[in-house]
Amino acid sequence: MNEGVVDLGKKLVTGPLFTISGTPIDGPTLLIAVLVLVLTNLLAKFLGNAVLKSELLKKLQAPSARLMTERLVKGLVWFLGFSIAVGTLGIDLGALFAAGAVFAVGAGLAFQNVAQNIVAGLLLIFEQTIKPGDILLVEGTLVRVDELRLRATVGRTLDDESIIIPNATLAKDVVRNFTLTDSLYRLRAQVGVSYTSDLELVDEVLYQTARQFPARTKERDPRVLCTGFGDSNVNFDVSIWTNDPWSSPMTLSSLRREIFKALREHGITIAFPQVDLHVDQVLLETLARPEPREQPPSIPS
Repeated sequence: MNEGVVDLGKKLVTGPLFTISGTPIDGPTLLIAVLVLVLTNLLAKFLGNAVLKSELLKKLQAPSARLMTERLVKGLVWFLGFSIAVGTLGIDLGALFAAGAVFAVGAGLAFQNVAQNIVAGLLLIFEQTIKPGDILLVEGTLVRVDELRLRATVGRTLDDESIIIPNATLAKDVVRNFTLTDSLYRLRAQVGVSYTSDLELVDEVLYQTARQFPARTKERDPRVLCTGFGDSNVNFDVSIWTNDPWSSPMTLSSLRREIFKALREHGITIAFPQVDLHVDQVLLETLARPEPREQPPSIPS
């Protein structure tokens, strides 16, 4: 039994254990490759933590950006360590990379949209033009960003529905970010008054109503503009600024109610569509004439 153990030990040390692509792998070579992978794991963890604690990444406010940088560093270390380990085993890296290139081309054709979204996600993360908590207008929908992921961005709508937006959409399309530099947001309410109204009084009532509106920010004064003349009304535009874009629909509804109440209190009529019908006098006289009665045919005697 001792001789069998000794032979097995000699085989592990000097003899090949198995063969990969015609290359015999012995015990010491396998042990060195395993040690390389273990050291690679330790080095990846160390560099990842060092990158997270670096002063450069502390300037990135988005946690997703710091996490993505850590993963990229770890991935690069693992790629180098794996290449060294495979080279230690004597495997032809050129053939391995050639096979990987063929696979990458096929995968790239199959997952072109996925790759596009990932690249767009990296750009968004490092540029920080969109961050968790931002309020966006995406394809006409108001969205609050909950999480910025590598392939897609997860947000929440005003209907309390989760929405998944591909990162490529945010990178290539025009997206309004209401909180990129500040949260100042402008609200507009349109109203039309009748042509018999005193326009100076209308302007004053609208301005005071907007100025006393509690939800507006005091940083900017409201504006009242006469925007045009309609078929039945004179149009006015009342604008205020708020610091809460997410609540803009509710705030705008309250502003419209205050405008309606103020105009009503001052006897100003909010116009509604009216149509004046002019009928020709000759036509009226013709319609007023009685229709002649038809005489029955005479019967010969």
